[in-house]
Amino acid sequence: MVSAVSAVQIAGSSNVTINYTLSDLTASGNFVDVEISSNGGSTWVVPTSSLTGNVGVGQSVGNKTITWNAGVDFSGQSQLDMRVRVRARDYFANQGAFVQSSNFILDTAGPVVSNISAIQL
Repeated sequence: MVSAVSAVQIAGSSNVTINYTLSDLTASGNFVDVEISSNGGSTWVVPTSSLTGNVGVGQSVGNKTITWNAGVDFSGQSQLDMRVRVRARDYFANQGAFVQSSNFILDTAGPVVSNISAIQL
């Protein structure tokens, strides 16, 4: 069972830290799956090719961390309602339900300079 899912962008970086707690009677051999939404959970289609850490096969129980490089998968974006959901499947193929984070802010867009003017003297 997955609980306590949270996500936050690391200051000065395009990386997002995803934290969760995994509990199961089987201490290891769990498969952890992650999906990301850019619209508060209406759809879950944001790419997750750059996930690293406690995700995929062979996960053990406890407090876990995943890092998502949003600059690779979701470059040039600025969103106020990003959301992450995590679920686990145990060694015996019992699939748990997704557990969602709260909305978080993500900014992988570069700054924009505008309203430039010049006057010749």
